[in-house]
Amino acid sequence: MKRKRKIIAGLLAGVLLFGTFGQSVAAEEVQNQAAGQSPQVVITEDDLQKLTQDELAAKAATMPVESNTYPNWPQAVNTHGEAAVVMDCDTGEVLYAKNPDAKYYPASITKIMTALVAFKYGDLENDKVKFTEDSLSFLEYGDAHIGMTVGEEISLKDALYGMMLASANEVAHAIGECIGAKIGTGYDGFIEEMNKTAQELGCTQTHFTNTNGLHDDNHYVSAKDMALIAKAAFEYEQFRQIINTKQYTIPPTNLVAEARTFQQNHKMIYSGSQYYYEPCMGGKTGFTDQSRTTLVTYAQKDGKTLLAVNLKTYGSANVYGDTKAMFEYGFNNFQKVSPTQEEMPKGIKNLVTTGLLLPSSIAWKDLDVEIQPVDLKTSREAVLQCSYQGRVLGTLKAELTDAYVLEHTQKAEPKEVDKDKGNMQVELWKIIAVAAVGIVVVLILLLLALRRRKRRRLARRRRQQQIRRRRQKQG
Repeated sequence: MKRKRKIIAGLLAGVLLFGTFGQSVAAEEVQNQAAGQSPQVVITEDDLQKLTQDELAAKAATMPVESNTYPNWPQAVNTHGEAAVVMDCDTGEVLYAKNPDAKYYPASITKIMTALVAFKYGDLENDKVKFTEDSLSFLEYGDAHIGMTVGEEISLKDALYGMMLASANEVAHAIGECIGAKIGTGYDGFIEEMNKTAQELGCTQTHFTNTNGLHDDNHYVSAKDMALIAKAAFEYEQFRQIINTKQYTIPPTNLVAEARTFQQNHKMIYSGSQYYYEPCMGGKTGFTDQSRTTLVTYAQKDGKTLLAVNLKTYGSANVYGDTKAMFEYGFNNFQKVSPTQEEMPKGIKNLVTTGLLLPSSIAWKDLDVEIQPVDLKTSREAVLQCSYQGRVLGTLKAELTDAYVLEHTQKAEPKEVDKDKGNMQVELWKIIAVAAVGIVVVLILLLLALRRRKRRRLARRRRQQQIRRRRQKQG
């Protein structure tokens, strides 16, 4: 009987072990599914080898759009790529989401993050970007470049135009070297700063290994993360000027006598292009064999400024059509809504951000609004986090009333007093405990001393008695 039990236990253990092994393999295969991609529709490596681009685009267009499942949210068209997001540049609100948290290779839209870090630390007019052997030696046939040579120097401003418009890979690398040297970290430190900045922006599915987006298995973003990065870059006026430029010329350098002229690669900005979209403000293109077509685009219409991110789109023609459809969805289905005086949250003096984009099916009164002060001690700035049925929509900048600041700073003060009282009580108990231990030690020492004294008395009496006995015997 015992032997049978052992056999059964062994079989069960084997089944569990096999099941666990199968789960680990399956988990590796569907890592993107857990991040939002449909388990029913997945484009596999086998598909990439066997299907035509049109067939891949058609299959991608059957992947579900996550935002279509949001309660009381307008239904949107699908895209011919595997991931996409439309975000409000003012509030960070996601209007459209398809696989927003799945990891994909970004290709050259990486350069938006490179530009963001350069704007953060650089001086566009006075910083000089010098080209080294390292910034040129990695280039391969077909990689985008503008023909820079070792030892050439250009301004950071010219470099940013070359990187963003012509997508020059050697320029992106040289910018990383330039700013890295300026902040004392070198090129590798610049990459670390890119990743640090991504984390500060709230990115959770992003990791960079280079400044240009050339393929690396460990270099990836999600559509939502890329939108957060693109939103942050858009806050810089110089960035907005660069992406809205159709043509730019870098003047002769210290080593090359001819000027370099290049054009914007984003086709939606040209009025003569079949992909022209009047509200388009520019953006950044990207492509590698592994990433397929990627695109970040900005557009402004009817007082609304949106950005669109497309990842792993099959066909450049499709990505422009998808982007236009995504923008039209955002512009036509959402209106900027602000609270009335009666709806204004108590403690808010006024809104700095003019309003939140909402569909007609949702009113301001339907939202849950949380006031998040920036720093009550130094400012009256606050952020209003707006949620609908448990899902955070976006944030609005606001100004607090004097009454709110006074009330909440006064509430905070007793807490400090209570904290001090608590600390004093802890210190008092420490003193009492030490005193008690001291008293116990003293009592023990006294007790030991008394016992020694008693023993000495007894010993003295015994000696005296012995002396008396001896004398009696002698007498």
